[in-house]
Amino acid sequence: MAGLIVTAPLVTARTENGRIVYLYFGDIVPSGLAQESVDHLRGLGFVKGGGEPVATILPPPAVAEVPAPISQVEKPAGNAGLDEWTAYARSQGATDDDLEGLSRNDVRDLYK
Repeated sequence: MAGLIVTAPLVTARTENGRIVYLYFGDIVPSGLAQESVDHLRGLGFVKGGGEPVATILPPPAVAEVPAPISQVEKPAGNAGLDEWTAYARSQGATDDDLEGLSRNDVRDLYK
């Protein structure tokens, strides 16, 4: 197992005593792992090294962009009109299709 490097973002492996360990991209595979776990990870191409060309290691995947926060509209009073409840529902991610044909009470009940 000497010289093996993790090439996937995250892998799990079982130790010789049955414990599960988490290994991340770029980690060196520690000793004490069950041979079948190491063989499995090697077969999947999730670890490289130990005689294999390590130059084939891929960079970690790009981190996905976090979407912009949903605008904050204050929750209306229970007796507020349909327009206020609709604006609030849209601020919570509702679309026009989601709200089409709903009464004020319907929208209020969905988003209270």
